[in-house]
Amino acid sequence: MGKDVSKSYRAVLFDFDDTISDSSAGKRAALIRVAHILKRDTQTALGLEKIVEELYIIEEEMNASTSYDRTKWWPEAGKRLGFDVDSATSLRATIGYWTTFTRHQKPFPDAIKVLSELKKRGYSLGMVTDTDGQAGIKRWRVCSSPLFDYFEVVVVAGDDTRRTKPDPKAFVFCAQKLDVNPSEALFVGDKPYTDIKGAKNAGMDAALVNRRGWSKIEGADYIVNSLSEILKILNGF
Repeated sequence: MGKDVSKSYRAVLFDFDDTISDSSAGKRAALIRVAHILKRDTQTALGLEKIVEELYIIEEEMNASTSYDRTKWWPEAGKRLGFDVDSATSLRATIGYWTTFTRHQKPFPDAIKVLSELKKRGYSLGMVTDTDGQAGIKRWRVCSSPLFDYFEVVVVAGDDTRRTKPDPKAFVFCAQKLDVNPSEALFVGDKPYTDIKGAKNAGMDAALVNRRGWSKIEGADYIVNSLSEILKILNGF
């Protein structure tokens, strides 16, 4: 599960998408919605599934490069597929993407149980999540989730701070707002290259919820397969 430590944590910080909020259904529905918009507006003869397939590839590439502005994704997809996507279509597609995504987002089955138990144990809870590319969208999505009420502080990296994760400033900012030292916080996330790297650079311990079977783990202090295992890590603290 990870290293054995003797110190106490005062706060537990979480990432949002794919850590405590299951984005799989939202992503699929949102990309289908975008494909419909692109097909309608550009009048391409390509089939819907072909467009969706390319959109999945674009999503993976852009997320890996921490480029989150969806209005830049769709023209790139069109370029690869052989049609032009103008700014008006790109904006419609982005709005369609996020409204659809948000309708389908839901907590992982054990998320509320874990957050409730942590609150009961007296931990301060914070969230550090990346911008969705346009200011305000990520905070709106978080506020739309039943998970929002469990958090004392929500920091949107790239909106509330200049840079997105793995820049450590958002992690440090969240700790400051919770009135704890970074060394007194455990960060829980699902991506080694943003969540774990950023938390470690900020001086925090970090737990990776390894939902995707990452082969390269950048310095995680703990590796778990579910949120419920976080409670086991904290049992001694």
